[in-house]
Amino acid sequence: AKLLFNIPKVYSGRHLSIKGVLQIRGKEVRVTSPERPVLEIDGETPGWPPLEIKIIPRALRFII
Repeated sequence: AKLLFNIPKVYSGRHLSIKGVLQIRGKEVRVTSPERPVLEIDGETPGWPPLEIKIIPRALRFII
């Protein structure tokens, strides 16, 4: 229910003020937790902790 109530905040960019929402930037991120929280990365659900995410430079090509 909390997620549905806050969907408008996600689209307006105000979701970062919600308790429990965390934004992290980095080339490598490791997520650990004693619980199994729902993870969401750019609209995708990559799995549950423990989770390691790495950015690979020039891994994607864009044609515009």
